[in-house]
Amino acid sequence: HRAPSTPRNQFYATARSRAEPLAPRASMLLSLVLAVACGFTVPLAALRLGATRVAPRACAAMDRQLAPSRRSALVSAGSFALISAVGMFDVRAVSANQLIQRTDRRSRRSLESARSMTAGSPPLPTAPLGLAFGGGNASTPKIEVFVDFACPFSGELFRTIWLASRPGGPLYGRAQFVLQLVVQPWHPQSEVMHEAVVAVRALAGSELALSFAHFLWLAYADFVDAAVVSETRMQTAGRLAVLAESVTGVSAAELLPLLTHGDPSNWPTAQMLKWQVRQHRTRGVHVTPTCFVYGIEATQISSSWTVKQ
Repeated sequence: HRAPSTPRNQFYATARSRAEPLAPRASMLLSLVLAVACGFTVPLAALRLGATRVAPRACAAMDRQLAPSRRSALVSAGSFALISAVGMFDVRAVSANQLIQRTDRRSRRSLESARSMTAGSPPLPTAPLGLAFGGGNASTPKIEVFVDFACPFSGELFRTIWLASRPGGPLYGRAQFVLQLVVQPWHPQSEVMHEAVVAVRALAGSELALSFAHFLWLAYADFVDAAVVSETRMQTAGRLAVLAESVTGVSAAELLPLLTHGDPSNWPTAQMLKWQVRQHRTRGVHVTPTCFVYGIEATQISSSWTVKQ
């Protein structure tokens, strides 16, 4: 049940198209052989017919003497014509088979190369996703907060939780909070803002990454849609790297390659963001902020909640 557009069928079509020009050559050669044979046979047949009428007895005696030689000649001529025709068509068939085998080997090598590159499946994370904070443990509620750094409502809720869950705050130790990332595609700067937080975590750890996330919302006016509409992605990334350096002490020159698409240093950052995106898609998160308590979406929690709530 292969579809006509499968790569294997395309390879066969290519092989046939390359072998088809051999068919007219074989037909022309066969026609030439038959024409030459007929060109000798027709005049000889006419002479034979005339001689038979003039001297029937002499022709009959000559026929008896030449019969073995004539049969051998006919067999040889027929064999030559048959071998020529079959040989040419065999050349066509062999050429087609060679092309098909060659393209099959090429497709198998490409498939094996692709499988070795992906190891048969996408890579999986080696540690829990998200940034944990709040001083909670396994005996306290686990509250996951899905946010977008380009969303003002996400910033409102995160600032409320973050400040209250610091050591000495009213929420400290009462829950295990986990910051989860949601890239919203209608904010073009959202992706690079999230990559900046992931890159800071990779270079300086979760605590400084959370501090940087908090300062991102304090500097929200510098990264709203209207503030970046005339910038390139790398210009926005450069401003994020400078802000990260001022907050965390991580060098902007060291951070920027992690935000540069096409740079090998960016691969781990991009991969972490892919896992975050895959997670929130799998769990059905669309709007931000969205909170989960023990893995269940808590729709009653909103960005306007107070610390007491």
